[in-house]
Amino acid sequence: MRYVEMERFRDNQNWYDHNTGTIYLPKEASRKGERTLKDRYVYLSAQGQVIIPYFFHINRDITNGKIWSLNVKRWARNSGMNDIGISAKTTRKTWESWLCVTYPTMIPLIAMSQGHTVFTAITHYLNLPFTTEERDTIRGYTTGWAGAEQK
Repeated sequence: MRYVEMERFRDNQNWYDHNTGTIYLPKEASRKGERTLKDRYVYLSAQGQVIIPYFFHINRDITNGKIWSLNVKRWARNSGMNDIGISAKTTRKTWESWLCVTYPTMIPLIAMSQGHTVFTAITHYLNLPFTTEERDTIRGYTTGWAGAEQK
């Protein structure tokens, strides 16, 4: 989800459907001028579904997007990585690339869940050179996404 969508979701817990493991994002959830999809459903992994109740009970504000970007850049530098191009959006983009590499046959659903077109998903997120070891690690985080079995 985009940062503003996450903030608005926290104030609208009824957007989460426990039975389907999805978050419904109506038009008012986004500040984006042009949305690819009028209505959007965000599918969660098994781990995501487990943490939803905790998300609603955290007694503090969600970290501001600008602060999150500064933190991610600092963490990258501290780990010896180059921080060029890293921002708050990196988390969401990483998640989409992980889903594409884990569930390549579900790219249309992944794209819709992210609010992207299939073309965007394919051109930006599918052609990433993950090693076999990285793919195995990624699968641990994406298990159960949209109730799907991994290949």
